[in-house]
Amino acid sequence: MELEIEVPKIYEPVFNDINIEQCRKSLWYSPRTSWKSSGLGRMILLYYNLFTDYDVCIGVDSLTNAGEGVLSEFQSFIESEGLNESGEWITSSKYVFKKGHKNQIRVYSVQTTERHNVNTTKGKKLIRPISLFIMDEVQKLHNKEILLNCLSTFLRQMKAGHSKVILAGNPDRTSMWLDEFYKAKLKDNEWTVLKPTYKDIIEWIPRALLHEIEDLEKSDPIAYRQIYIGDLDAAGWEVVFHSFIESKCYIDRRVLMQSDQNLGIGAFINAIIIGVDDAESQDAIAGATITVHNNGVLRAQESFYLSCKELPVKPALTERCEMIIKYLDYINLHFNQEHHIPIIFAFDCASGMYRQMCVIASTDKNYMRWRNVQLLPYKDKQEKEKQLDLVNAAFSNGVLTVVNVDKFSPQYSNKKLVEQIKALRLLENKKIDPTIPNDCTDALQYAVMMVLANPYSLSFPQRLARYEKDGSLDNIIERIREQDEFRRV
Repeated sequence: MELEIEVPKIYEPVFNDINIEQCRKSLWYSPRTSWKSSGLGRMILLYYNLFTDYDVCIGVDSLTNAGEGVLSEFQSFIESEGLNESGEWITSSKYVFKKGHKNQIRVYSVQTTERHNVNTTKGKKLIRPISLFIMDEVQKLHNKEILLNCLSTFLRQMKAGHSKVILAGNPDRTSMWLDEFYKAKLKDNEWTVLKPTYKDIIEWIPRALLHEIEDLEKSDPIAYRQIYIGDLDAAGWEVVFHSFIESKCYIDRRVLMQSDQNLGIGAFINAIIIGVDDAESQDAIAGATITVHNNGVLRAQESFYLSCKELPVKPALTERCEMIIKYLDYINLHFNQEHHIPIIFAFDCASGMYRQMCVIASTDKNYMRWRNVQLLPYKDKQEKEKQLDLVNAAFSNGVLTVVNVDKFSPQYSNKKLVEQIKALRLLENKKIDPTIPNDCTDALQYAVMMVLANPYSLSFPQRLARYEKDGSLDNIIERIREQDEFRRV
């Protein structure tokens, strides 16, 4: 059968194998602007028209995304090519079919919100056997087991002499399992593996978009290699907080408020830690507030940042202290109105702010402001990189999240904190790059480490797991003593 649809040369092998009487399997592991969605849309039309006794199935990570992605691309393609001028195509978010045809193009969800439920497609009954199964956005699946169960379900329904499976996904550091799957399939003769980039389809790209890609290559080569080449090692693993994935670790407060309703007592706040970095040499001051919840989760709430370089006159130490006190008043008002929750301040011990704040706290007439508030200097600044590794591990394990508070308190936004988290890098000697601003991340470090370095804290999952092995009081005290190098117990 001749190729009836014009495609880029790199995609010809997966369009030209339609005469082979067996199930053909292919993996499209492609970064942005690689013709992936366009190719899938054309493939759907080809198989729908050729195999009229068989359905075409599209797998999606969630039915909320059913009307997006490849199905939307297919609908756009038939409209742009004038194939639906008479309105013969019936479309919805879950299926598409052509009047007079008994076969359909149907969408199925292959996973749920439960990350470990890999059997969503088990026992799924299809209306008809299928000729083509496409799983788009594979990187959005929670794990490889879900994909394998999905393949098992749909391969059993392929009863045509010729049929095809296409798995399509983008290289993504949050889904390294897919990268391992891709490398394994490169060695599997039953799979046709493609990794196209924009360079393979340049004649298909609008000149304006090509200009933007070339401009990004010059201005930000790392982002260019990640986005358009699919190079997962482009940024290296020298990024300090490489486990900070914005979509998972930077959560809107409204989302957390809804989840807290289900947590119940687990959402209660046990303590509030405020880290403050008054870096006079960098002419900036930063504060980060961490709430420690009953279920062991840490949340970075409203943060404080002031760049003195943007002011006509640099504030004096006492004025900077007043700003931090105003910040404390805000935290008390919104999280601790009754002053029942203990608040711990962790100040950079190298600055003069700690001593000045101690003087203010002891002489302030507003004594309620300082009720249950303790001021401490953060002295444990040795092996900073190891401490930041612990903070990074907290992001990785879901222990620490940053709250998006822009809709609630834009004056104490976390945008600057997130910006510095994403920017912080290690040099070749594995030390922090001093040229990158890190005032906000230092404040975050002081606050988080006050919790993680505490031998009595059970907030970290690994530590909690060790304690849960033996819950007897004597064993718990004994293990605390083993970890307490300063012999405080």
